[in-house]
Amino acid sequence: VEELIQYFGKSETVLAGHSMGGFVAMYVGCDNHSVSRVASIFSRPAFTPDYLREYPDVVWQSTGSKRVRRPLPKGTGYTEFLLPYSFMEDQLPYSLFEKVAQSMKPKLFFCAEDDSVVDPDFVRRAYEIAHEPKQLITLETDHEYRKNPEIIRSISEALCTFFLREF
Repeated sequence: VEELIQYFGKSETVLAGHSMGGFVAMYVGCDNHSVSRVASIFSRPAFTPDYLREYPDVVWQSTGSKRVRRPLPKGTGYTEFLLPYSFMEDQLPYSLFEKVAQSMKPKLFFCAEDDSVVDPDFVRRAYEIAHEPKQLITLETDHEYRKNPEIIRSISEALCTFFLREF
C-alpha cells in the first residue's frame, strides 16, 4: 500500500475492499499515516480460530490444498486455482480488533445479513469495538453482492458519501 501511495504521489489516501480486501484495507489503513479513512465490505475482523467457522479444515489440511472457484468481474465466468493449506495457517495471527479500537480515523463497516462467508455478528463486533468516528451499514444481501446492481449502487453511494464527508 505504501508503495502505491508513493507511486501515485497522493498525500491523502482512502482504502476500501471487499472480504479479504476489506480486512487488508482496515489492517493497513489504520496504521498508515497517508491513509485518511478506511472501509471494509463484508470482511471478517479476525482470522483466529473463533472467527473461522471452518477451522481446522481436516480435509483441506490432509490434502495440502483445495480447489477454489471465484467469479470474474462483470459475470464473465470464473477462475479456479489451488489454495494451499498454509494460507489458512498464515492468517491465524491477524486481527483488526486492537487496530480499530485505537485508530482515530473514520471507519466504515458494511455487514451483509445473509452472508454465509462472514458471520454478520463478527462485523458488528468489530464495529462495536472500533473507536469513533465509525459507521455501520447493514444490507439485505449475501457475500457475493456484486451480482446485484441495486446493492452495488447502495454500497457505491455509501462509500462516496463516507469518503467525502467531513469528520
